[in-house]
Amino acid sequence: MSSMRSLRTLVVVAVLSAGLVVPASAGAAVADAYENDDTYASAVAVDSGLDTGGSSGWFGEPLFGQARTFDFVDDDGATSDIDWVKFTVSSPDIASGYSYVFEAYANEPQVDPVLELYASAGPNGAPSATDPTALGEVPGTGVTETDPVALVANDDGAWFERASSSLSFIPSTAGTYYVRIRPYYRVTGTPGYDSGDGSYTLRMKVGQLSRISGSDRIATAVAISKQRFASAGPAGGACVVASAFAFPDALAGSTLAGAVGGPMLLTSPSALSPAVSAEIARLQVDTVYLLGGVAAVSGAVEAAIDAIPGVSVERVWGSDRTATARQVANRASTIASSAPVAFVVNSLSFPDALSASPMATYNVAPILLTRGTRLDSAARAALEDPALGITDVVIVGGTGVVSGAVFTEIAGILGGSSHVRRIGGSTRYETSRNFAVWATGRQTDPGTVGTVANPSALESLDFARVGIASGENFPDALAGGVFCGLARSPILLTRSRYVSPWVCAWFGNDTTNPPAIAPGQDYWFAADWAILRSFVFGGSGAVSDGVFQGLDVFSGPGF
Repeated sequence: MSSMRSLRTLVVVAVLSAGLVVPASAGAAVADAYENDDTYASAVAVDSGLDTGGSSGWFGEPLFGQARTFDFVDDDGATSDIDWVKFTVSSPDIASGYSYVFEAYANEPQVDPVLELYASAGPNGAPSATDPTALGEVPGTGVTETDPVALVANDDGAWFERASSSLSFIPSTAGTYYVRIRPYYRVTGTPGYDSGDGSYTLRMKVGQLSRISGSDRIATAVAISKQRFASAGPAGGACVVASAFAFPDALAGSTLAGAVGGPMLLTSPSALSPAVSAEIARLQVDTVYLLGGVAAVSGAVEAAIDAIPGVSVERVWGSDRTATARQVANRASTIASSAPVAFVVNSLSFPDALSASPMATYNVAPILLTRGTRLDSAARAALEDPALGITDVVIVGGTGVVSGAVFTEIAGILGGSSHVRRIGGSTRYETSRNFAVWATGRQTDPGTVGTVANPSALESLDFARVGIASGENFPDALAGGVFCGLARSPILLTRSRYVSPWVCAWFGNDTTNPPAIAPGQDYWFAADWAILRSFVFGGSGAVSDGVFQGLDVFSGPGF
């Protein structure tokens, strides 16, 4: 669900819970520092976490977190744990256009929280919350609905993390607000709380963006993986590993990551990075797909992955980067149903392909690499391969990146120019914006996109949540693009020290992009929808604190 750009709008951002509804675990109760918060009257004030002084939970600052638990040990309501917190919104807060994010971030796979937000509008100032045992059923699931009297609520849906809940809130009136965090309650079958006892982290902040970063490009990719798969590894039991110092194989590997539903990890090409080894073990995957030949990632890396207990490694590679891309497309198609649309990008330039990565991940659509002036033989072979079944192509980049001759050659293979769409721009940043707007269906059908011949060939992405990465280097966007794709979200490229006006025109233009860009030509205002829970990838050296804070201020409310 998305919102119109209005300070009076209340919005819900759904999250991916992956259907993790399991019986409550038995055993001793677990405790935390907030055990006396089971009613609205004992709600814990979290105003200090939404710190207007700027030390935490504020625009451009980290999420503020509290370590919490669901501590029930059986399924009766008297001993089941429900947590309450409260915060105050002032009239100046309303005038400033503050928006808020609350997340119940599960730390264990059996924990699957529900979030519900209320105004203090009931008797004696109490929120009019419905007891979970009295709520209805979600058709066909046997689990409780969210409370219909809540201002905003969330249990599950497509989002960046698995088995967690997230809501975005734009208040319209000053006052005290309450957030209830609870497990699922099953009404039919065996009634009772049904998401298991265990730990979660309650996270919150003013503004909609937060940063995912590590000490270097490899650590950032690991941090991105942990953000997505904090409580459990990928459902398919696999992940993808590529070199951290070369982009082509990892870009093509976005498709394979989408097929297995796993993260993209980056490693030193000569030796398996210890952080990557530890993350593979933590994810408990069965298979690691290693991209590229031994010139890209050494045999020592392959041997080290293979030595991790319970893990087998499969190398996917070709004689060069274009051949590897074709092999990745072929392998992905044997794991999951792949899209009939391929993205064709320049094999020697990373920015345009970075923009295509989330769409390739989400739709399991091949990314094919070619030189700019003519179609490489490996790309042609993929387009002509009946096993892949490619009927249409989206070329990413202008004619200076992928020439008109390549367009004509592809059109000849596929049966006409109506099967080929080009998405480009005057710069990598305009291309990024144009691709994201197209991919979200803002200019056509918000549910599907495609070519003239097949306008609904691909499922579209969600406009309201985005990833932000530097367009000046590739590593953070490699892992971040897969992260976005798994959550059905686009990625936008910006300059490291300046907000790209193609992302948000309100920041004006830096000296590298002199033409004036009006709101609506950028991404932020391309649709009348608020930008909600979103992420910046990489540390301040990749995307500066100024860029992070500026975009965070412009998230949520409208201007």
